[in-house]
Amino acid sequence: MQFCAAKITHDAISANPQNIVNCPYVVYVYELTDKPGLIHVGYRVPVSGPSKISRKAVSAIDTLLGDIITEAAKP
Repeated sequence: MQFCAAKITHDAISANPQNIVNCPYVVYVYELTDKPGLIHVGYRVPVSGPSKISRKAVSAIDTLLGDIITEAAKP
């Protein structure tokens, strides 16, 4: 699944336009045929520029994605 969160993305791109590389955010869920019942859930980890403000803005993206995965993985 791919998506973007407008406010968080705006903050990240305002901090450093190169943070656009994180869009769209990617969350994945899959099951392998040789291991039925084992569901893999994860996300593409965002990367940030070297500045403190850029790291803080991209950290918000990482937190959002982590929260989504945590919620999705609940039994």
